[in-house]
Amino acid sequence: MAQKTFEIIHDGIVLGHSAMEHGDPPMGCAEGAFIAEDAFFTFVKNVPPTGTEEGICRWTGLNLRVSGDQAIPCLDLVLYEAVGPDCVLRWVDALGIPNDLYQSLFEHHVAIYENCVRRSQKPILP
Repeated sequence: MAQKTFEIIHDGIVLGHSAMEHGDPPMGCAEGAFIAEDAFFTFVKNVPPTGTEEGICRWTGLNLRVSGDQAIPCLDLVLYEAVGPDCVLRWVDALGIPNDLYQSLFEHHVAIYENCVRRSQKPILP
C-alpha cells in the first residue's frame, strides 16, 4: 500500500507536507516530519507563532488534508519549528481525529497499536 501524503494548510494555502508517520490511535493523534513548501517561509514572516517555548515555535489552528482531498476534521493541527545551531527541525501534530476516520486514514498506526496491545496481553510464563 502506498503511503498517503498529507497537506498542512493555512487559509487555503498549502504550507507543506507530511507523511504523518507516527500515531496514537486511542487519542486520535498523528504526527510526522513537516516538509516545507515555499509558502511556509512567507507564512512564518507574516504569522507570529501562537507560542514559543525553549526555542520551539508553535503555530496552531491549521488544517490537514490528504493531498488534493477534503480537509480532515481534528481538534487542532499544531506545527512546530525548532532552530538549533546546526539544524532546523519541523514537525506537525494532528490532535483528536475522529476514530472511524482515523482507522481509515492511518491503518498502519492502528495495526501497530493493536499488535502491541496483543503482545502485552500475553501471559508471562513462570
